[in-house]
Amino acid sequence: MKILITFLSIVLFFAACNNEKSTATQEKTTAVESPNLQEDSAAIRKTITDFYDWYLVNWDKFPTTGLYKGIKKTDMPPYQIDWKAVDKYHNFIKESVPQLGNTFIETQKKFFQQCDQEFKKDTEGEIPYGFDYDWYTNSQEEPKYLIDEMKNSHNWKTFVSGDDATVEVMRWREDNGQKKEEPIIKFGMKKEAGKWTIARIGEPY
Repeated sequence: MKILITFLSIVLFFAACNNEKSTATQEKTTAVESPNLQEDSAAIRKTITDFYDWYLVNWDKFPTTGLYKGIKKTDMPPYQIDWKAVDKYHNFIKESVPQLGNTFIETQKKFFQQCDQEFKKDTEGEIPYGFDYDWYTNSQEEPKYLIDEMKNSHNWKTFVSGDDATVEVMRWREDNGQKKEEPIIKFGMKKEAGKWTIARIGEPY
């Protein structure tokens, strides 16, 4: 009987030691991961706010009408994308807007290709497909309205996975007397050369 009690005591002792070791390991992992996530979230938010601080002052330097042209008559349908103008536009972004990364430019090129295809389908529409709103605010209003809403947002939902991240800037909306949370705008983010950049504004094309 004494041998059995001694054996059980030894087993319980080692089990307790292993449990303490496991707990310590879990706490250490959490402590290492949390600061990185917080650091990424802060850097991502700064990238977005820095861009819109710049855009609020310089949005008129982003003219979009020159990115397409009339095939038969100037500024008259049918239209086509002016790829030389697009290259110049993207060179301006590369030189002047570091918050918009290479992934953003490649994504926007695909959008322009989509617009070019739609121009061929609609040869009479005076308002070119994809050019009836601000691509950087996803609206037809001046940037300050979106920027004010973003500044007043109660919650920026940020999800980080390696060098990719998504952001939803949230607001409250009244719906039949109840408050519901909804996104003001969404972003796709990409870490390029160690820095977070905007890869997409709004939903994927």
